[in-house]
Amino acid sequence: MAVAVSFCGGCVAPKATLIGQDKSFQPYEELSVGGQSMRNYVLLRTAAVISGEGLELKEFRNNSFSADGTPQEVSAKVYFKPGVKKIAMGSAAAVDRRGYLVTAAHCIEEGGIEVDVFLMFSRSKALQVLKKARIVWSGRDPSGNGLDFAVLKIASPLNYVFEWGPMPENDESVLGVGVSNEADSTALSIMAAFGGRVLTTYERQKSGVKSAIICHDCPLREGNSGGPLINREGQLLGANFAVYRSVESFVMGYKHGSYAARPDAEWLAELIEQDYAALTGKMGRNP
Repeated sequence: MAVAVSFCGGCVAPKATLIGQDKSFQPYEELSVGGQSMRNYVLLRTAAVISGEGLELKEFRNNSFSADGTPQEVSAKVYFKPGVKKIAMGSAAAVDRRGYLVTAAHCIEEGGIEVDVFLMFSRSKALQVLKKARIVWSGRDPSGNGLDFAVLKIASPLNYVFEWGPMPENDESVLGVGVSNEADSTALSIMAAFGGRVLTTYERQKSGVKSAIICHDCPLREGNSGGPLINREGQLLGANFAVYRSVESFVMGYKHGSYAARPDAEWLAELIEQDYAALTGKMGRNP
């Protein structure tokens, strides 16, 4: 398999338009999960990730919402102290009610620089800024051909989380959602939903962590990295991390694709349990 990679989290030009994403999601608009529209279900479980040195978040504004309260265009201004370089913007998926989320590693790390990480959710027709997130674990294969995954922890409990679904089959319908940061690099728009199909899957092992990589054709935009890839039942399949300009194999020929990382379920569960036990053992409360 030959690939040409470019990360989709704040470091390359967009590979899809918002109109293109909206069109890709249209076949799934009528889907619902637990009495909620699919779009609203996913948005409630997806966060914006903003990381940088000396990061400050200000000037939130609510632009428009649909009749059912789904955010259509919510934006915020991101400020950095003088001389501070912005690191990245991306997305994250909530996976544990105790405050754990998964994202792409490149959304929160850059050249060993210690960064501040904040998460934003849309709730009740307004953006809520949560306290700074702590990086529980982060791993990235520098080749861009393997794991790019991280686990975050916030102090606040999460009311809405994804459940993990089974490994997808080739040609299975998949959906996702992610933040799109616009060209001026300070505006953050929440959020775009998109749809597509699985092209292929394969396994990778890096730093002792086994993971599956899911290649799909959902159109990703800059800032979508770390956002959830889900099936038609609303179950989480992985966290998106890269846009590939082409995917070549003797089976598929040439296709445009994007990639999502899916960590080993037992490894992730154990990581979260050990982290939470260590924190509650020391502090006796939800950290």
